[in-house]
Amino acid sequence: MKKLIRFLIPVLIFAVGGAGFAYLRASRPPATPVTPTEQSWVVATEEVVIASHSPMVGLHGSVESPLHSKMASAISAEVIEVIALPGINVVKGDPLILLDRGDLELVLDQRKADLIDVEAQIRSEYRRQKSDLEALSHENTLLEIAIREVARAERLKEQNLGAASKVDSARMALEQRELSLNMRRQAIEDHESRLAKLMASKKRTEAARSRAQRDLNHTVIKAPFSGRITRVMTAIGNRVGPGEPLLELFDNQQLEVRAQIPTRLLSGLKKAIAEKRKLIAKGQPDGHQIIFRLDRLAAQVERGTGGVDGFFKVESGDSTSLELGRTLSLLLTLPPVKSTFTVPVQAIYGNNRLYRLIDNRMRASRILRIGNAGGRESRVIVQSEEIADGDTIIVSNIPNAVEGLQVKPGTHLALSLSPD
Repeated sequence: MKKLIRFLIPVLIFAVGGAGFAYLRASRPPATPVTPTEQSWVVATEEVVIASHSPMVGLHGSVESPLHSKMASAISAEVIEVIALPGINVVKGDPLILLDRGDLELVLDQRKADLIDVEAQIRSEYRRQKSDLEALSHENTLLEIAIREVARAERLKEQNLGAASKVDSARMALEQRELSLNMRRQAIEDHESRLAKLMASKKRTEAARSRAQRDLNHTVIKAPFSGRITRVMTAIGNRVGPGEPLLELFDNQQLEVRAQIPTRLLSGLKKAIAEKRKLIAKGQPDGHQIIFRLDRLAAQVERGTGGVDGFFKVESGDSTSLELGRTLSLLLTLPPVKSTFTVPVQAIYGNNRLYRLIDNRMRASRILRIGNAGGRESRVIVQSEEIADGDTIIVSNIPNAVEGLQVKPGTHLALSLSPD
């Protein structure tokens, strides 16, 4: 009996518990279905205004000068004074380095003496020619006398009034007169040749004197143009020879910036240059603004580069203090591009996508990034075939932005940038 009771008690407990669970389950209230709500993001929007805008592109270049002179010695001499110092400004004609003049002054004196000697020989030749011409008439007279003397001696001999020796002596005198006359005529005829030789000698002597004078002038190394000294490669006491470098300087009045222009921009720039349109770039070295103008494009593309070098000349502003070779950042204004609009940089996703606001949903549109817009705000000029004038775009940057995401417009901005 006791065993039966111990067996029935657990069964009874399970039965009561099961009946209670069934009752509670049957008497529970019906479940109310929960409808999920979609989160809506508050975003800022802008209205698209299609117009023409001038993109601005940043460039990095180096300062150059078309007049960058490496001056060398033209003579062999000792350096006695160095006036130029790196970094100073000089004016055209200023003495920069002085070389010893002593040896060259002696050479110049010798060349001057040689010229005096040649000029004296030329004067002597003119006097000789004058004397020969005067003597020629006397020679002719003496020859006629000698001819008559021979004839007289021969008549006397035929008449047996004179000796044969008298005839021989007269003939000998005649031969001497003829020989003297021929020599005088030859001297007169050779006058032009002798004078030409003397004139040629004079020209050589004058050239030697001029060369000596030029070498003497080269003892003073002068600035060939106004500019700035970049380097001095000699010192007092050095013995320099022809062709040995002395210093370097550049014209700081004709500075230009050489910057590489990306290939994608070349077509528009070449067209603008052909149309003689002024392309302006701005730089701010040391806090002051300098305006540059694109002057020309390089004729050669360096291997391994992604563009062509452009040369920017100074349009306005003080550039004389710029250092040669200095790296300078420029902001180049490109020709206007039609059918473009500007957006804040944070509105662009993945560099080629914008979102329009359509029925409170985000709708993606592909764009082509043209360049940066001017102004203090970071705005970008873009172009898109999928976005029309007056469309509303989302300018807020949403981390989880996806196609069709529900948003709620907050601040709405209408673009007020005036077209270029």
